[in-house]
Order: sequence, then C-alpha cells, then structure tokens
Amino acid sequence: MLILSSIISPIQWIFNLNEFPLQNANFFSLFWKKSIDFFTFSGIIYRAKGSLVVMEDLLNILKIAKSSLDIYYEIHKDDNFSNKRNTPRDYLEWVDKKTKIIINSPEFIKKTKECIVRGDVVWVEFGFNIGEEFSGRHPAVVLKNGGKTLLVLPVTSKQPTEKQLSSNTYIELGKIYNFKSMKRWVNIFNITPISIERIDFTKKKGNVKGTDLDNISKAFLDSDLFRYLPPKQANGNK
Repeated sequence: MLILSSIISPIQWIFNLNEFPLQNANFFSLFWKKSIDFFTFSGIIYRAKGSLVVMEDLLNILKIAKSSLDIYYEIHKDDNFSNKRNTPRDYLEWVDKKTKIIINSPEFIKKTKECIVRGDVVWVEFGFNIGEEFSGRHPAVVLKNGGKTLLVLPVTSKQPTEKQLSSNTYIELGKIYNFKSMKRWVNIFNITPISIERIDFTKKKGNVKGTDLDNISKAFLDSDLFRYLPPKQANGNK
C-alpha cells in the first residue's frame, strides 16, 4: 500500500485528489474521469501548439517567397518587355491571378453551370510555365469533359514550320464557330489536363467541326504517343 501511495501521490497532486483516500470506492472512477479530462485538455493544448507551428511555418514560407519575388524583380526590372511574350511582367501578373483563382475556388465551383462538351473551344489561362511548356491565354479544343477537369488541346495561330508540319503532330483546324476567321493549328503533343477554373467564362465559347475532331483522333492513333514500342535490341542480340 505504501508503494502504491508513493506512485499515486504525484497523480493526486496533479488532479487535486488529496481529499479522496485510496480506499474510497469512488476514487478510481473519479480518477479515470479526471484522467480523461486532463488528456483531453492536453490534446487541445497540443493541437493549439501545432496550429501555431503550422502558422509559423507558413509565415516563414511566405517570407521566403516574397524574398524570391524581390530578387526576381531586381534581376528583371530594367528589361525591355515590348513585343515579347512570357515576360517577367507576365509572370508576376500570373502569380497574382493564380492566387486569386485559388482564393475564389469554392465560389467558382458553386457558380459554374456552363455545359462543356467535346469539340467546344474555350479560352484558357494556361499560366506562366517553364521553358518550352505551353503558356499564356489561348483558346483550346475540348477533347474530354471529366467534370471539374477537362482534357484540352491548346490552339495557336502561329504558323508551324515545315519540319513541324512533316512530323504529322500539327493539325490545321477548319472554321471555329464564334471565333474570328483565321488559320489555326493544334499540336497533339500539347494535350493538357486543366481545371475548369482556368476557363474564362466571360468569353463566348466556340466549336470545331466533327471532321477536325476526326483528324485529331487519327493523328493520335498514327503517332507514337500512346503506342508501345519495344526497346531496340543491342547489336548482336536477338
């Protein structure tokens, strides 16, 4: 009993149970209740502390991001942006725009009731990307509607080179209804999954003919994009 008392004494002090002798029949039930209360309270403190740690981490990341943007600005502040695409100005504008898209995401999803089907042409914010990745604001042909995401092919009015055309990955489109009449192409290698939140619903959507969709499908089938090609055997091996 003496040993048990020596073990329980600190616990009694923590839970203020000195008025309850160990022989009391209600001691253990009250002790259990107090234990639950104590560890529940400890859990609240732990979660609160965890929230503070997360907040501190976010603030540190925010400081680092701001510092990186400041450095980026200092590097490019004297650049001549005239008649250029994917400029530092475009990048900073995209950072702002993308942040606002993410902030407004819940409301956007609730309000969006636009019906989008295969063959529609919509304006898409592809954003500012890296290297030769497709970037900017362009119309795109919808190949598949997955609900909150779409599979699209960006449309370009830039004339492909002879080499690009000979690759058979570029398809010239016919008339895009509701769009200004001009020559336009798609490159099947630019097939891209996007969120519907990248679509500018303030602009009229267009659509392409079924023959254009057939030509796109044929280009995919004729390409090596989805075809398994066995590795070439080393010389001398069969």
